[in-house]
Amino acid sequence: MSEQSFVAEVKKKWQIAENTFAFELVGAEGTVLPKFEAGAHIDIVAGQNLTRQYSIANDPAEDNKYVLGILKTANPGGVSTAVCTRLEEGGLIRLAGPRNHFPLNEEASFSLLIGGGIGITPLLAMAHRLHAIDKPFALHFFARNASTAPFYEDIKDLPFFDKINIYLDESNGNPQLNLQKILLGAETGSHVYTCGPNGFMNLVIDMSKQVMPEERIHKEFFEFVEKETVNTAFEIEINSTGQVITVPENRAAIDVLQENGVFVPRNCPKGICGACARQVIAGEIDHRDSVLPQMARDQGYMLLCVSRAKSERLVLDL
Repeated sequence: MSEQSFVAEVKKKWQIAENTFAFELVGAEGTVLPKFEAGAHIDIVAGQNLTRQYSIANDPAEDNKYVLGILKTANPGGVSTAVCTRLEEGGLIRLAGPRNHFPLNEEASFSLLIGGGIGITPLLAMAHRLHAIDKPFALHFFARNASTAPFYEDIKDLPFFDKINIYLDESNGNPQLNLQKILLGAETGSHVYTCGPNGFMNLVIDMSKQVMPEERIHKEFFEFVEKETVNTAFEIEINSTGQVITVPENRAAIDVLQENGVFVPRNCPKGICGACARQVIAGEIDHRDSVLPQMARDQGYMLLCVSRAKSERLVLDL
C-alpha cells in the first residue's frame, strides 16, 4: 500500500437489495475517521495491488462513521465479493482516503441528483448535505424493481424523502422517457449529478448536454474507459529538483517516476481512484482518465497512471 491507510470496524451490516449490502464503518481502537465531503469515496484495501473504491452514502456531518453500499459482483475473486461474503459485524477492514472527485457545487440554484442502481450511494450523501444547508434539489432514483434497488427501504425514513423520486422499470415505464421529462423540466441554472452503470450515466450525460452546458454536468466513474489514442514519448521535469525524466511511448508516467526514485502513491490499477493526481506547472496535458472533475483539470492536475502530455515536456509540482 503506497498511501497512508487506517483500520475501521464494521459496526453494522445489513442487506439493502439483492446481492447488495450496506456497511456502517467506525474507527477501530480509538481511530478517528478522516472527515469526508458529499460525493467522496473511500478505498478498501484488500491486499497488495488489490484496492477498490466505494462511495460514502451517509451525511457528511456524521464525522464518526462511513456508510457504504456494496454490490456483490459475479467475480468470485473480487474485492466486492470478498467484502460482502466474508466481512461481518465486529470485523476489521483497512481503508485509505477519503478523496472526492465528484464534488458538489453548493452554490447551484438547483441540483438534479440522478442515480441508477448502486449509483444512488454518493447521491444520498449529496442529498443529506443539500438538505442541511437548505438548498433546493431533487433525487431521481432508477432501478429495475424494488428488490434490486439499493437502500429502497432505508430512504423512506429520510427527512427529505419528499424530494426523492423512484423509477422502477417494471412499473414506471421507459427510463429514457422519464429522463427526458426530468431534464426538459429542469430549472434554469440546474446542475446534474449522475452515478450508476456506465450505459445509464452516458444516457444521462448525452441527454443533459441537450439542455445545459457541459460544465454543469457531473459524473462519477469507477470503471476505467480505455481510449483509442497514439502514445508518444515526453519529458517530465521535477520542479523542486530540476530532474528531467523521459517517459517512453509504451510506459506510464507513474511507473517511470517511481523507477527514478520519485514516489507517487497509487491505489488502483489505472485511472479510477485519483490517488496519483499531481499538479502540472507548465506544459499541456493529455487527459485520459474518467474521474478528475473539471475544476481539478482547470487547476492543472493530471492522473500520472494514465494521462500523458501533448507538449514535449510537463513540469510537475513535485
